[in-house]
Amino acid sequence: MDAEKPWIKTVNKRPVLMPTIALVKASLEAHNSPEGADVPAIRRELAEQFGAYATCPVTVRRHLKALGVPARKSPKQNS
Repeated sequence: MDAEKPWIKTVNKRPVLMPTIALVKASLEAHNSPEGADVPAIRRELAEQFGAYATCPVTVRRHLKALGVPARKSPKQNS
């Protein structure tokens, strides 16, 4: 059986990465802390890596939940 592969889905004419659990797990090494995984940073890194406009937030959160890693959002900056 072949390993699951990430794929790009077009949403509103923009490419959105649908990452595999292996990709999310690999990116956790750089973006994990005791408070939880930095979801926006993981999504940005994966999108840049695969040339996509964005990374699916639902898929990333589902994979983090499956891995048993708490997710945290980056603090919002006031403008």
